[in-house]
Amino acid sequence: MAERTQSLWRAVLWIVAALCIAFAGIQFIRPVLPNPPVTADLQAPPEVKQILRTSCYNCHSNQTVLSWFDQPVPAYWLVLRDVRKGRAHLNFSELGNLPAAQQQATLFEAVSQIELGAMPLPAYTRVHPESVITGEQLAVLKNYLTPPAQPAATAAEIGVADAQYDHWIQSGSVTGSVTGSLTPAVAPAPNGIAFLPEYKDWKLSAAPSASTTGRCA
Repeated sequence: MAERTQSLWRAVLWIVAALCIAFAGIQFIRPVLPNPPVTADLQAPPEVKQILRTSCYNCHSNQTVLSWFDQPVPAYWLVLRDVRKGRAHLNFSELGNLPAAQQQATLFEAVSQIELGAMPLPAYTRVHPESVITGEQLAVLKNYLTPPAQPAATAAEIGVADAQYDHWIQSGSVTGSVTGSLTPAVAPAPNGIAFLPEYKDWKLSAAPSASTTGRCA
């Protein structure tokens, strides 16, 4: 019985040793995770940038900072995959290269994903609890993307606009304006040369025949 127990422990030790050697060996299989230069970082207020840096930049920028527990393989492989996918979809370090409208649409989509709870990834927030975006922080992001409301027109402003419109209708849309002044007269032709009065009676002549046109050989 003792000999059988010793054999069992010996097998367990061999298995553990083999796993340790394999674990140490795969640590050398580490594809490079570069941080390219920041070419056009997002321009936003400091409070907005702070939220995005804490919760989004590790996967969605060229400023990725790995924690110590992200370094060992195979965790490193998972992080590398997420960073590559994140940068391909949204890279705050290059967002400024896009047209303003496209930047706005991209940020709207990002905030929508945050509001739905899809971003940051739940698997990421479990090991990086500091990346969780609170309700107050989400409100800051939404306020940044929402343009300030335009003040409502006063009764006096509405009355003036109605009076101008009535004056425009009464004076005619062609010769009158909201101020009652006449519009400039239209020139007879762009180059100042008027058409001949008879041009409206001109008739299309017959197409010339092949015998009269001729063609060089």
